[in-house]
Amino acid sequence: ARHAVRLICMRGGVIVADRRTASVHVTENDRLVPLGEPIVGDTGKVNFGGFQGYEEHGARSRADTETARVWKEASGRLFDEHQTSPLDVVVLGGHQENLDEMAAHLHSYLSELAQGRFVIDPRTMTEPIIRERVAEIVARIRREHEGALVDRLVSAYKQVRIGDPLD
Repeated sequence: ARHAVRLICMRGGVIVADRRTASVHVTENDRLVPLGEPIVGDTGKVNFGGFQGYEEHGARSRADTETARVWKEASGRLFDEHQTSPLDVVVLGGHQENLDEMAAHLHSYLSELAQGRFVIDPRTMTEPIIRERVAEIVARIRREHEGALVDRLVSAYKQVRIGDPLD
């Protein structure tokens, strides 16, 4: 019998965020589907230039707390989707300086999934750009998974061949 090779179809969760807003999407078969409305935080003051003592420190602290809330809410929304229909990969997009902190706010189950990142300004992003970047990342992860699968199959075959008394 002939065996067809089936490409791995990966379902991805996507968070595109900055310190004030986050949009959450799911992608499957090159479609990008938003999961609800964008999450908008009230970080108050945008420019923290200068030094104003405790007042400035308080404003920064409140903004950091609100940013963490936005990222946790985005992660929670993605985790709820993962529980309903499991995801294979998580993709984070945003400013370079925020990506590690965004990843730190992911639910632990989401952190264990394959992960990709891309740099984008969420204020100027468009859906086609996000879709293109996510597709590139998912394709790279798919190739890595397929390569690992082939390596495991070759290794298993070699193990069987070593035990073959005809060799």
